[in-house]
Amino acid sequence: LDKRMRRQTELHADYVGFDCPDYFVVGYGMDVAHAFRELPFVGVVKGDA
Repeated sequence: LDKRMRRQTELHADYVGFDCPDYFVVGYGMDVAHAFRELPFVGVVKGDA
């Protein structure tokens, strides 16, 4: 998951699964308030989660 627009320091990733726009995403271990981390996909959080 690559969020290029959020970088403060330029770097080159050797491997990128996909580019991600500037959204708050969850799933595959990423969470919001300890929720949604067990999702088997990456999803976008809209509004209050």
